[in-house]
Amino acid sequence: MEEVERKILAYDDDCMLVLYRMGPKVQFPAHKHPHRQYTFVVKGSADVKTPSGVLHLEEGDSTLLAPGEEHQFTFGSGENLFLDVFLPMRKDFLQ
Repeated sequence: MEEVERKILAYDDDCMLVLYRMGPKVQFPAHKHPHRQYTFVVKGSADVKTPSGVLHLEEGDSTLLAPGEEHQFTFGSGENLFLDVFLPMRKDFLQ
């Protein structure tokens, strides 16, 4: 995606810390992965759609996505900066 910048900040076999910068109104398609995902909103906002509903996140909010839980992010109209922690680390991000 052109309007998405992903920077891996640190990782080992157990954990990966990733910083995302998204442009306005970017939408990640619905997907799932075998990793536990903690998300913290550094700047901006997003709606996170899961099978249990839609959660609106603003600056300073965080959420946890369970392994295998389908989710879709739709980011807000301004600049969006999000910090994700994946457990275990995302080997697919290193390819």
